[in-house]
Amino acid sequence: MDGKQVNLKQAREVLGVSRFLFNENYRPHLTEIKRGPRSVFFDMSELKEIKHHASFDKGNLVFAKRTVKAAIDHAWEVKWKGARGSDKKESLKNIVIKEIGDVSLAALDYNRIEEWVEDLKGKGRAIATIKSRLSCLTFALDLAVKKGWIKSVPHVPRLGSSAKKDRYLQDEPDEEALLMAACDSLDCRKADAMKRAIVFALDTGCRLSELLKVTWRDISPNGVMFVERKRGDTHRVTLTDQ
Repeated sequence: MDGKQVNLKQAREVLGVSRFLFNENYRPHLTEIKRGPRSVFFDMSELKEIKHHASFDKGNLVFAKRTVKAAIDHAWEVKWKGARGSDKKESLKNIVIKEIGDVSLAALDYNRIEEWVEDLKGKGRAIATIKSRLSCLTFALDLAVKKGWIKSVPHVPRLGSSAKKDRYLQDEPDEEALLMAACDSLDCRKADAMKRAIVFALDTGCRLSELLKVTWRDISPNGVMFVERKRGDTHRVTLTDQ
C-alpha cells in the first residue's frame, strides 16, 4: 500500500471492510505461494522483488536466503518507523544488524543466538543491554513468522536479573544540601536554574532526558506528565509541595 508493506489485518483496517468482503474483493489480487503446509500471500511489488532474487523449480518458488537484517528491516518498516521512541529503536536495530544481521534466518537457532549473547557478555555488556538486543531480535523474528519467512522463533538463552542500581542520595552526609550549596557557590547566572532542576529531579525521580522534555502544558494540578520516556511510554508523577 503506497510502497509500504502491511499485513492482511492492517489492510482490512485501512480499507474499512470486513474479513468476508476483503477475501471476496481484495485477496484475489494477492498471489498465494505454497511453502509446504503454509501459504504466503504477496502483492505485485513484493513478487517483483522476489522474482529478482529467486527462480522457479517445478512450479514452486525457491526463495533467496533471507537474513536477520531483512527481518529487522521489515519490523522497522511496519512497526517501529514513526512510532514513539523510534530514534532509540533505530539506533538499537542498527546495532543488532551490525552484530548478527548477516546470519541467514535458516541458520539462526538457539546455538547461534547463544554464541552472540556470550560474545556480548565477553565484551562486558550489561544484562539489561543484552536483553534489549534480544528483545529487538525476537520481535522481528515474530513478524518474520507471520510473513512466512520462518516456521517459528528460536528459543533464546535465559538471562539473570541486572545488578540493582543505587538511585538515592544519602542523608548522612546530606547530599541534597551539598548539591544546593555547590550551586550557590557557582558564579554564574544559571546557578538558580540548576537548583530548581535538581529539586524537580529529586522530587519526581525523573531522568535528565525526561526533565529536558517537560513543557508547561505537561504540568497540571494532577502532577507532571513525562512523555517519550526511555521505554517509549508516558508516565504521570504527582508533584510535592516543594
